Amino acid sequence: MKEISYWRFTGGKFVAAVLIMGCILAGCNAPSVNTGDIKSDMPVKEAELNVGAANMDVMSVVPDPAEPSGSEKEALPKVAQLNQDLFDGSDMDLWIGKDETLIALKKDTLYLYDMAGAEIIAEKKTEQWFMQNMYPCNDGFCMIGSLQNNLKNEDVRGNEPFVMEVTDDDRTMLAVFYNRSLEETNRLVLNDIVEYPDATVWSVSPDASMLAYFNLWDGLCIYDCNQKTCRQLLDFSGSREKTSNLLAIDTLFFDEERQQLVFTGGTDKGNMTVESWGSVNLDGTGFANHIFEKDAGMAAAYKNGKLLLGEDSLAFEKIMGYADIVAKEEKYSTDIEGGNGIGGPVFSDSGETFAVTDIRDSQAVLTIYNTTDFSKIYQEIIRDENEEYFYRIPRVYLFDSLRVCLVCMGGHENPLKTVLIRY
Repeated sequence: MKEISYWRFTGGKFVAAVLIMGCILAGCNAPSVNTGDIKSDMPVKEAELNVGAANMDVMSVVPDPAEPSGSEKEALPKVAQLNQDLFDGSDMDLWIGKDETLIALKKDTLYLYDMAGAEIIAEKKTEQWFMQNMYPCNDGFCMIGSLQNNLKNEDVRGNEPFVMEVTDDDRTMLAVFYNRSLEETNRLVLNDIVEYPDATVWSVSPDASMLAYFNLWDGLCIYDCNQKTCRQLLDFSGSREKTSNLLAIDTLFFDEERQQLVFTGGTDKGNMTVESWGSVNLDGTGFANHIFEKDAGMAAAYKNGKLLLGEDSLAFEKIMGYADIVAKEEKYSTDIEGGNGIGGPVFSDSGETFAVTDIRDSQAVLTIYNTTDFSKIYQEIIRDENEEYFYRIPRVYLFDSLRVCLVCMGGHENPLKTVLIRY
């Protein structure tokens, strides 16, 4: 029996899920899968994590599925190998930043990494974070989370997992703003803004001047980071009619172009709670709430006027969809490949593509789709002799302008192995 752990922290909401793979009730094992089981119109590439790389913790696979030639091939972006000073097998947290960059947090050090040049362009010592999330801004990023020095560590005995005990007095949460040189430009104690910051959904404006937040006590609010003032946009106390039966907000995003907040949440429908999406202007006007036509999970990202759905689902139902905020319409596909252990959809830096990773025995099947029409773009099978690399859902990072995909396997008790794929 295999255990797959998958952790996500989106829009201020931390979700932990554990999926037990295998036919437990039937007493059988999951069937093995070979390349012939993958149905796709494009070539299926295969990668071995521990073959073909000088450093066994890093492997670069740069195939071209379309096999272009001549001027088309020359026009493809050139991506160097991964920098082994950063990708040295040590575990780290990674987020997609602005302008083809990755932000890495390795223990108490932050790195800004340029994907195209395969170089570390900034490095800075910081605190050891806990349950943190990163929000890209125009000139840097904001980290929201708790600090490790607020936690009390219990002794580790034998092979028992590391346990952290947190008391109410220890739950100090911060929002720390950094520029592209990783210099700290602002620091806010979120406990000074709300009473329970760890039970609050957060979002950061692209210009880093505002925080949007929601909780059941304060409603939906805007915090001005410069003036240190709060204003309420939606009040969730009293009658539900004023919020169109919206009970709570679970993901929250700034739309800089339209000067509004976009959200998903739970809405009461005939004494049942269903997922919905909506928006409200930054001045509190123009509130609208719509019940989703299909259940495709919470929003995983907001790109180019589209709420992109589904990253919270482990028991993937082969449904992917998005809500177009501008056109006020929803689009879905029910033909996304799925299985027992699913990661994704995970969206690219531009939102134009998304990836779904299917764990099938000791291999991961990565499929990349076009977001607009849900068509398949690329598929790859990743294998390794150590089956423990497939006990957890891989972390996937897509860069559309470079046409590369970074897949991180393992971490925690295993070395971090990384596959670089062109799609």
